[in-house]
Amino acid sequence: MKEVINLPAADLGTDTADGAFAAGTAAMHISGPWNVSNFKEAGLNYGITTLPSLSGESTPAASFSGTRGMFVSAYTLHPEEANMFAEFLISEEMQLLRNGITGALPAIDVQVESEYAKGFIDQLNYAFPMPSVPQMSAFWDAAGSASSNIWDGANVETELKALDNAIVSFVAE
Repeated sequence: MKEVINLPAADLGTDTADGAFAAGTAAMHISGPWNVSNFKEAGLNYGITTLPSLSGESTPAASFSGTRGMFVSAYTLHPEEANMFAEFLISEEMQLLRNGITGALPAIDVQVESEYAKGFIDQLNYAFPMPSVPQMSAFWDAAGSASSNIWDGANVETELKALDNAIVSFVAE
């Protein structure tokens, strides 16, 4: 792949990948519902499907699943209004509006008119909830380091062993 995209890993962040896909210069991109509206606005003709299977496997590769939260403060001077706002956030009207604007999957059981939702929902069958623990930042740092080092020519086995060791040490904490 580096022969095709001759850039150092430091120049290949999420923005670079998003931009390449939106420009039509990348054939595929692993992303999430947060990018649906961006790619629609770019005029792309694209679809969503599950991740490919890993070598020797017959099911899609696993991924993390995550959520975005909206909150109201328990310390508000306007508890009735805060409660009304919270109820609105989980209403069918708001969930449909949010899906239409951002592509986010609804947080309640409501049908959306989206050609993209099914692909994301299908991947959820192979997804694990992303842990909400401080160690996740250390995981992402270690995974990012391994990916960057591999892209820049480091030994794949060595880097994956270092990542595995880092993950085991996070779990042990």
